[in-house]
Amino acid sequence: MEVGKLKKRIAEFDTTQADFRHTFEKMRFYKFRCKRPYEHLNLANQVINEHEQKMKTLQVQSEINEYGHSTENSNCNLCYYRNPHHCLK
Repeated sequence: MEVGKLKKRIAEFDTTQADFRHTFEKMRFYKFRCKRPYEHLNLANQVINEHEQKMKTLQVQSEINEYGHSTENSNCNLCYYRNPHHCLK
């Protein structure tokens, strides 16, 4: 995979993750009146798992790209992400 495309995917993931974090903080299960909090928690957990899979894929691709090329221009480190699992705390 090209470095430019990988960096673009990383930037898109970062934006998606920030948006999800903002949405997560407003989910229904935080409200006392929520009648079915576990259903909402299950849906949130599924989304978090999807984010984790995307993050792992990007990390693997970044590592392959980093170790696969020895030139300075190919260095494409995956930025530090707050673990999507952090939402579960």
